Amino acid sequence: MVVGILSRRRSLYTTRRLAESALRLGHEARVLNPLHCVLVLSRRAPEVYYRGLESRVSDLDVVLPRIGASITEHGLAVVNQFDMMGVPLVNNSQPIARSRDKLRSLQLLARAGIDIPKTVMASDPTQIHRALEIVGGPPAVLKVVKGTQGIGVILAETEQAALTVLETFWNLGMNILVQEFIEESEGRDVRAFVVGDRVVTAMRRQASIGEFRSNVHRGGTGMVVELEESYRRAALEASARPRARADMSLKIGGREIRRGTVEQIHLKASEYYTATPVNVPVIVIRGAERGPTLFLTAAIHGDELNGVEIVRRVMTGYNAQQIRGTLICVPVVNRVGFLTHTRYLPGRRDLNRYFPGDPLGNAAARYAHALFTEIVTRSRYGVDLHTASLGRTNLPHVRADMASRDVRKLARAFGTEIIIDSPGPPRTLRHAATAAGVPTIIFESGETFRFQRNMVARGVAGVRSVLAVLGMTTDHRKEPRFRVIVKVSEWVRSVKGGIADILVRPGEIIYAGEEIASITNPFGREVSMVRSPLTGLIIGITTMPMVNPGDAICHIAKLEKTLATVETFCVTDSRGKKMLLA
Repeated sequence: MVVGILSRRRSLYTTRRLAESALRLGHEARVLNPLHCVLVLSRRAPEVYYRGLESRVSDLDVVLPRIGASITEHGLAVVNQFDMMGVPLVNNSQPIARSRDKLRSLQLLARAGIDIPKTVMASDPTQIHRALEIVGGPPAVLKVVKGTQGIGVILAETEQAALTVLETFWNLGMNILVQEFIEESEGRDVRAFVVGDRVVTAMRRQASIGEFRSNVHRGGTGMVVELEESYRRAALEASARPRARADMSLKIGGREIRRGTVEQIHLKASEYYTATPVNVPVIVIRGAERGPTLFLTAAIHGDELNGVEIVRRVMTGYNAQQIRGTLICVPVVNRVGFLTHTRYLPGRRDLNRYFPGDPLGNAAARYAHALFTEIVTRSRYGVDLHTASLGRTNLPHVRADMASRDVRKLARAFGTEIIIDSPGPPRTLRHAATAAGVPTIIFESGETFRFQRNMVARGVAGVRSVLAVLGMTTDHRKEPRFRVIVKVSEWVRSVKGGIADILVRPGEIIYAGEEIASITNPFGREVSMVRSPLTGLIIGITTMPMVNPGDAICHIAKLEKTLATVETFCVTDSRGKKMLLA
């Protein structure tokens, strides 16, 4: 495993020890200076380059941030970039930012019911006397809100001393905390290191003589200690309560979903011209145990029905005790199109070209914004279910931006034999979600206005496999017979107008120069042949025989090195054509 350590210098003690530990465990440790990281954002997946734009960072398996306080803002930007790329982080930017803000840290601890020293944030000289009274001083501890290693921490023995120090800091534009002085600690504190639900080690720090700050950087000493049971319980409680509270705070449509429950919510996405709300049913299965959150959506196009049945079967196949994490199911995203038997929203607007949406935009943009805000941003991963558009049919396959590590993980987990590598058109749900840091894939199968049992079964198996790989269920991962990642695919189009006799089927191998369709003039004898410009696998065809010049007839996934592998799993039909075994 390649472990990336974000640190200014490899020679720093903690950085060096982390690197040594990684090497001792058989991993490669790579130290990256955040100031030398170049962040690139575009319509494709975000990228990080190191020391210029020649060396792309793309092979890290995990990142350990060790961001110095002096470069917090830049360092957090680098951490966020790796997060958007799908690289696992030991700590993401949120807890790092909170740890640098003493006031916010205290607020979170207080909200979770953890004992903290009495603290006042004062900003006016007239408030000092009352602030000292509240914290039981003087003496009192004065702290800058943002600081580390004991810098900006002062013990004020008198009210006048406190006022003098505070006025100095205020003139420098700094926010200051006035805090209770715990005299009986005698310059000592204990730090416990909690991993999961276990205290793995602890240390006691002791301030030097004449100093109340126990920071090692201020001359304090540290030693390993065995915690008493009461200390151990306090450490576990302090660690667990904030996490438990944060873990409970899932709200969709203003409604809180508690752990161990299944809830159905009617999310208002729009309104009809009769002022009747357009409510989209959302079913949330929130497991009793913590885990990832995955959204599962179907019928963004109202005429694509296979996905509706896939979502229904998945969500009725689990209860809250069988899910680890949260599964957010939206069987019918485009309720308007579903009810009116059409792909579109009113005005022939394609909802899947408006994400992430705009609360001040047109009806489609507002609809997309409601769904994106309430569903996608609440999730860690996403699977969007589709069929071919009207008048076409598709071989089951996944479409995914394989440049993203987490998207690649989802695509492989789904278990289809064919994966088309593409970021997707801009403003689609998949593209917008992935760009927002929620890795998302789509599953394409079958055709509109039909429930196709074989296609539904493949979709259900794929979603269950994804849930298993994410650790959300105890199901088994689905392994395909083979896997082809398609980099190039091409729609073959009609040159002439007429009646098309399609000679190929999805799942069939076609070789360059072979016939795809014959097009005849319905009022004469003129016949023209459409031939394949490449060798590959048929993944989609038109089901409409009437074609105009330029109409798409056949979608071919180009096969080169993988051709022999695919041929191994084919049978030869009565026409002598090689066809994938179902």
